[in-house]
Amino acid sequence: MLNQIEDSLIQRLRGCLPDAVEVIPLPDTVEGLARPFASGQVCVYYAGLGGRPQNSTAGSVESRRQIWQLLLRHRHRRQDGGLHGLIDSARYLMVGFLPSGAAGRLQLEEESVPEPLDGVWSSFLTLSCPVPVLHLDDPAAGPRLARALWPSPIPEETP
Repeated sequence: MLNQIEDSLIQRLRGCLPDAVEVIPLPDTVEGLARPFASGQVCVYYAGLGGRPQNSTAGSVESRRQIWQLLLRHRHRRQDGGLHGLIDSARYLMVGFLPSGAAGRLQLEEESVPEPLDGVWSSFLTLSCPVPVLHLDDPAAGPRLARALWPSPIPEETP
């Protein structure tokens, strides 16, 4: 489900932001994060799970708030839209958006102050959305035993 939500957020941003702004998942390595970009860049990543189960659910359905962050980077603070324009646009595009795989719309949690990091202007936009954690068809049935879902590797082609 995390990949599905992340892909949905990336597609939303890619479809609406100018082509000069690169939208990618957060790179796996520091070197990937340090690679140059043309003008602006948005990195999307999962930042954790928060909240507590609601008392009214009686254990039958548990929902928590999934936290997502956007790392916004731009070479300019104001010129040609700059980081300020990127912050405004990302906030506008994300708040109220219902990402695929989530149980509700995104809500703005917090926005960081723009600051120069590694020679570019950077800011973080923190969003959250409710997601189902556990669903038991019959809460009286006891613990639920389920297989872990793990994406299988892509089979290699044989010559």
